[in-house]
Amino acid sequence: MITSFSYTNAQGETATRICNVVHESKTEIRGFDYNKLDQSEQETVNKVYGPKHKPTPVPTVKAAKMTEADYKELGISKDIFVKAYRIFKKSNMK
Repeated sequence: MITSFSYTNAQGETATRICNVVHESKTEIRGFDYNKLDQSEQETVNKVYGPKHKPTPVPTVKAAKMTEADYKELGISKDIFVKAYRIFKKSNMK
């Protein structure tokens, strides 16, 4: 699910964000901030989390550290995760 919203960060700066939502809870969304990705990287994320992807609950256990093989199996590189995977508090979204 791709969504657009206005977000105010901890420094009080407000910007429009476009996010491909991977996980969602009552208080936050987690996903890829498309403002941080170029067109090719966005297309890579869309292949894995396309229009039919419905956000899943936020994991309740701390995820194990992913290996290069895990990233390769998923189809999204570690570089893209580090560059754009973000957590947004719903209380800061408009």
